[in-house]
Amino acid sequence: MAAAVRERVSAMVNAEYLRTLPGLINLVQFALGFGALFASCFIWVDTNVYIQLIYAGYGWQTLIIFILFVNWLINISTLLSSILGRPILEGWPKIRCIFALFVNWLINISTLLSSIVGSPTILEGWPKIGVLILYGICLLALVLSAALESWYCNLSVGHAIFNPRFITVCIFNWLLVISYVGLLIVILLFTQ
Repeated sequence: MAAAVRERVSAMVNAEYLRTLPGLINLVQFALGFGALFASCFIWVDTNVYIQLIYAGYGWQTLIIFILFVNWLINISTLLSSILGRPILEGWPKIRCIFALFVNWLINISTLLSSIVGSPTILEGWPKIGVLILYGICLLALVLSAALESWYCNLSVGHAIFNPRFITVCIFNWLLVISYVGLLIVILLFTQ
């Protein structure tokens, strides 16, 4: 019974993707994105822990969190799509989909990009230019996010709670930027 389950799971999952350079980069991006979101949203002071999405005096922080969140969801979608060997949005009922609200947005983006590129799915079957466009948009958004976070690091000097948090998120942001540059280089040089 256990062997049958293992065979069925291995048939569904493309674990070889995680052993490739793009797979490893996507996995690192997943971890970095989660770390950035955790550091920017969860605040703990003494024994109090709370989620903060809007910072008084730091209005652009909400945009930074939004960029990180959307980027993280795109990363999860592409990672799962590559691991499962099929587009993440095809064949899953919306009720069971974890990102039910996000699915409609991704379908709209997929439709828009497919009209530009000429392919019906979010990553699978796209020419290399479609993947480069998607990752290029993510890279530009992350550069904006990292630049704003760097600015907030300077503005928050002396603030005991926000400054260390902004520095941590800034480091995660710039590491994500570097990882996307690396991923774009790998796609340009090593994929067809």
